[in-house]
Amino acid sequence: MTLSRLVLVLASLLANRATAAQAFPYVGARVRVFMRATPQVAVGYFIEADRDSVALELRPSHETVRFAWEEIARGELSSGIRRHSLPGAGIGFGVGALLGVAVGANGVGEVRGSAAAPIFGLGFGLLGGLLGAVIGDVIRTEKWRPIANWPTGGGAPLQVGIRLRLRFLQ
Repeated sequence: MTLSRLVLVLASLLANRATAAQAFPYVGARVRVFMRATPQVAVGYFIEADRDSVALELRPSHETVRFAWEEIARGELSSGIRRHSLPGAGIGFGVGALLGVAVGANGVGEVRGSAAAPIFGLGFGLLGGLLGAVIGDVIRTEKWRPIANWPTGGGAPLQVGIRLRLRFLQ
């Protein structure tokens, strides 16, 4: 395989990946719809779309709701829920270690001296890291990305395509 073919193959793979990232949501995908006239947001699971509207299933009621394209300002597709255990553990360890070093340096009871600060720092750091990981696991955020090809606002977006036949690649 020549270098030019390799470059074209890689470019087409990247282009297909970018197109797939903006593809229409699949059935069962979690979507968020922002209304044009009101500040309302509907979060549900994509069922179907036709020329006039889009249908979502709301949970836990399993109620199906239809929104006209003219009512929708924009739509977003869920990229998944993220937990914050690792950042929480890091922050907790850092805060706990600083607190432990401060306590160890000032002395507690009969424990004084330079050897107490690292021991207290490590102990408090481990406890803080554990507590931070637990708190970070409880805190969850959902990531959203825009659905670029939704025909919101009363019409389909303008789409331009190009097709090339490169004879030297055959």
